Amino acid sequence: MGQEVKCRCQIDGRSVDGRAYLEANHILFRGDGLRLHIDLPGVQAAASEGVLTVTWANGAARFELGPAAAKWAAKIAHPRSRLDKLGVLPA
Repeated sequence: MGQEVKCRCQIDGRSVDGRAYLEANHILFRGDGLRLHIDLPGVQAAASEGVLTVTWANGAARFELGPAAAKWAAKIAHPRSRLDKLGVLPA
């Protein structure tokens, strides 16, 4: 996956500007005094309206991603299988 977006993250009543990274197994956010690592297998919900809302066991966060929010939500909800990543096609 490896997608990066400059955005704002809202978590625990704080709003921080930084960069969000969508990787194969996690979301990583780095901003002013905030580093957030969210494992995707633990994500309970992901929704989008220009804002990606992610809920997991330890809390929830909102990422203002703009047009990328819908794409990120789809990738979180339906991750590519190992065969898709390798490019294996049915015979």
